[in-house]
Amino acid sequence: MFGSIRRFRDWMIAPALNELHAAKEALTTQLEQHAAQIECQLFDFLRDQPASLLSAGLNARSARLRAEAGAALPVFKPPMHLPFEESLRRLEALNPPLYTVWRALFEHGSKSYVEERLGSCSHRDHTYAQLFGAYIEIYGHGRILDIGYGPYRLPTYLSTRNPAMVCGVEPLEMLETPVFEVLRGFNEFLPWGDEEFDTVVSGTSLDHVMSLEVSLQEVQRVLRPDGKYIVWLASIPGSAPFDEQAKNFEPVDNFHLFHFDRAWIEPFFERYFKIDDAMIISQPGFEHVFYCMTPRKLLSF
Repeated sequence: MFGSIRRFRDWMIAPALNELHAAKEALTTQLEQHAAQIECQLFDFLRDQPASLLSAGLNARSARLRAEAGAALPVFKPPMHLPFEESLRRLEALNPPLYTVWRALFEHGSKSYVEERLGSCSHRDHTYAQLFGAYIEIYGHGRILDIGYGPYRLPTYLSTRNPAMVCGVEPLEMLETPVFEVLRGFNEFLPWGDEEFDTVVSGTSLDHVMSLEVSLQEVQRVLRPDGKYIVWLASIPGSAPFDEQAKNFEPVDNFHLFHFDRAWIEPFFERYFKIDDAMIISQPGFEHVFYCMTPRKLLSF
């Protein structure tokens, strides 16, 4: 009897099981092919994205150079020189407990810049600095302020600009003679008057400020109403929002009080600026993000 049952099972069930197994194998193959196709499309996008940006940047630069040819240079107001030690005192007054933590990071970062030039992204001739330069060519115009210029001669991403149209502010002592006018100071206290710049640039420097809120307010103040704030930052998913008023503050590493995550910094930006464009270049574990923003109207009381 058991033999009959076994034969009946083999006759009725085995073909169905074989069909299910074959269908599973076919579905698995299709999914693998589909995943590979998506991966190839993503690779092509990531490969073509920088090339498209560089091409657009070259076209924008050509148009800008044609427009600038023979044009008379405007005359600008001189900056309001603020002694470096006074800038430090003002920073400390903003938030004395946090200043103590920030100052230790600042001293550590200053040493690393002297010992290792490659610590400055703005002075590294790598792909992302070139891409940021192309991004600035597309969106940047007029008089430019570079915040976090770096202690060296020339940021890669501003190498094609007329020196008369660019200023910089940098907290570190210059190690080389800069191409543009550069003042020693901080993002929180920009030594220029209101609405003096058409473009403000921040290339991987915004994550070194002590007060993110005051820094953005200062950028908003010095930008003209139709100006552009162009930012290059690293977004690390899951990074906690920066809380300037936190007690017993712990920095995220030996160089930064905080790391950015697009999930929290974009709403923060929106308090002061309208985000016109964001270009995201994904990397393992983080993203390079280029932003172009327009200042929101300052409220008057």
